Amino acid sequence: MDLQEYRQKTREAALRAGPGLMKVFAVYAGVLAVLNLLGYFLETPMYEWMMHVREYVQAGNMDLPPLPSRASQGVLFSWLLSLLGRVVTAGWVALTLNASRGGEYSWHDLWGSFRNFWKVIVITVVGAVCCTAGAWFFIFPGIWLFYGWRLSLHVLAEHPDYGPIQCMRQSRRLMTGERMNLFRLDLSCILLYVLAALPYFFTSGILVLWRMPTLALLYAVFYNRTVYWQDPEAGKAQQEGNRDD
Repeated sequence: MDLQEYRQKTREAALRAGPGLMKVFAVYAGVLAVLNLLGYFLETPMYEWMMHVREYVQAGNMDLPPLPSRASQGVLFSWLLSLLGRVVTAGWVALTLNASRGGEYSWHDLWGSFRNFWKVIVITVVGAVCCTAGAWFFIFPGIWLFYGWRLSLHVLAEHPDYGPIQCMRQSRRLMTGERMNLFRLDLSCILLYVLAALPYFFTSGILVLWRMPTLALLYAVFYNRTVYWQDPEAGKAQQEGNRDD
């Protein structure tokens, strides 16, 4: 499937999902914004301590100030909030996968992954550690692992009975021969990712927020293709056409 076909399938998925997906995304983005803001405040003591250390070093004073307990505790709680956000993201992935197939959804589905929160955390932590370790070896191994496990949350959404490692293995099987195709999809969206990295431009933020639901549907369409999912109505019409022939 080329990029044009992916875009067409994404437009069809957007029609099935309807305008309500943007409203749900607004709730999702709001939750992440609150979590990120809380994480920033929790990490502020650590940033302040690092600035003091820098000033000591620049002054030639190697008698560094001790690390305040609230700084280390703040970083710890900030990481916990990040994992909480990852669980909400897993709910968003499951919701968009269901929406891409024409299923019913609501913002309540964002919390659906909390029943499997430990699986999401294991997938996140194992993936982050292994990809970071792989990136130390000339970067490429980390990228290879990252793309191999890219569909793990989609697999968990479709198979909530799977364990976290099983989800990662299934993702790796689905991505066999598909890594380059997904990489091309990412490249086709590179402009949006660049704009997302420019937070000082207000219009870029509006553009990224407006396009994010469509991007989520694009990756849901990619997953649907890897598992050979077909719209039931389209499949029924194709069977009727074959009978007529």
